[in-house]
Amino acid sequence: MDHRTRLILIVLSASLFEALFGGSATADPGASTPAAPKKIFYADPIKGSTSKGNGTKAKPWGSLESIVQAKLINGSVLTEGKVHANDVIYLMSGNHGSMKLWGPSYQNTGFITLQAAPGHKPVINSMLLSNCFRWVVRGVTFENPPLVTERQPLLIVMNASQIIIDSNRFHSQADVRMWTEEDWEQSSATFGIQFNRVTESTISRNRVTNIENGIAVSGDSLEVANNTIDYFANDGIQFAASNTVISRNRITNHYGGWNNGFHHDGMQGWTAYDEEGTTNVVLDGNTIIASTGAYKEIPAVPTGVGDDYMQGLNIFDGKWSNLTVTNNVVAAAANHGMSFYNQTNAKILNNTVVQQSPAFETWLGVFGDSTNVIVRNNIAYKFALPQTGVVFDSNLSLTATWQPWQSSIPVYKNPAGVFAKWSPKTAEFDFRLAPKSFAIGRGSKLDFAPRDIVYVNRNPEKVDMGAYAFTPK
Repeated sequence: MDHRTRLILIVLSASLFEALFGGSATADPGASTPAAPKKIFYADPIKGSTSKGNGTKAKPWGSLESIVQAKLINGSVLTEGKVHANDVIYLMSGNHGSMKLWGPSYQNTGFITLQAAPGHKPVINSMLLSNCFRWVVRGVTFENPPLVTERQPLLIVMNASQIIIDSNRFHSQADVRMWTEEDWEQSSATFGIQFNRVTESTISRNRVTNIENGIAVSGDSLEVANNTIDYFANDGIQFAASNTVISRNRITNHYGGWNNGFHHDGMQGWTAYDEEGTTNVVLDGNTIIASTGAYKEIPAVPTGVGDDYMQGLNIFDGKWSNLTVTNNVVAAAANHGMSFYNQTNAKILNNTVVQQSPAFETWLGVFGDSTNVIVRNNIAYKFALPQTGVVFDSNLSLTATWQPWQSSIPVYKNPAGVFAKWSPKTAEFDFRLAPKSFAIGRGSKLDFAPRDIVYVNRNPEKVDMGAYAFTPK
């Protein structure tokens, strides 16, 4: 099964969501803000009892799984269940099992929050939220049970709206450094978080580690922000959603010792398999590094042999319009550092794209049937830009270009003179600009990202190239 076959299972256009549930998807990404809680209940899988307790701190219920099975939650009908809209369930330490929240009882009129109790560390093995509205999941660890009978995502959300997944941890197991290929094949979770046909929702501040794929989203009006994805075997983030912002995520340490038959990307976009394509997507301030040298089983310098490679931030198929790509840092171990196919009205501004493995020539490129694409103020190891359909200027290449129509791009072959720190043999990088960097002040004022990757305001009269604006010490 290839990526296209796999992703078709998780994509559906917003128009179909409207047909199923009524209303329309908003153009503003992310979920609304929950109201102040009305009631707080407690769930203790170790000392509590769902049959004998009343949900108070003194007499808590048992695990969340038992609470769901007892039908104590109903966010749409006040006369049924005990937990209603705008209530909170505090999850206490211990294993809360696996649960499916599916159907009218979970179509809440106000947010219901499932949250770690203060000072507690609850664990959930897997969760499905389907055909439901207004849920918050916060502060929980999602982890496969020790013996997995079927690999699956840790959290699946589908046909849903107004979902907030915030400040959780997701991992197959807490430590997989000694795993064999057979262990990965049998025990790794396929995804940390998988959103299928979801609208007006937020994934934020989560840590996803030791996993096959980090986060996958499809739907409309989503925000994926400030998440950390570390130690993954295939893709960091997959996205197939319009009117969506994906920002300030950190994706590091691709594990190349096992592959389930797919090519590997830090981030990869997919069209939603409809004729209209995908539109109004912002990719801003994300950091993607193939290896930081933090794990001995992940080479500091990827070899490029077998599965030991990772492409950067790419969109390979479908039709896309109004894409904005700004302030991203990519250190890839592949040719495709940033590659964008079939784009209309796209802006690719102030990104930094470098080669991490000498086995590849890592480029920033535009391909396919692309028109009205602007490429400005970027630093890249190499550029692969067509002769027509793209306006490009004020970029900096770190090696010679291969197409004659790109001869206007200046070449500076010494990355150590461009960046504050450049030590690829030890995977030590600081992509801020060096004090005398060629990239300082040579950007275009016509199009630039007003703030850089760390929210520093750029000088509009002296625009710097790359993801970082120069800040003197």
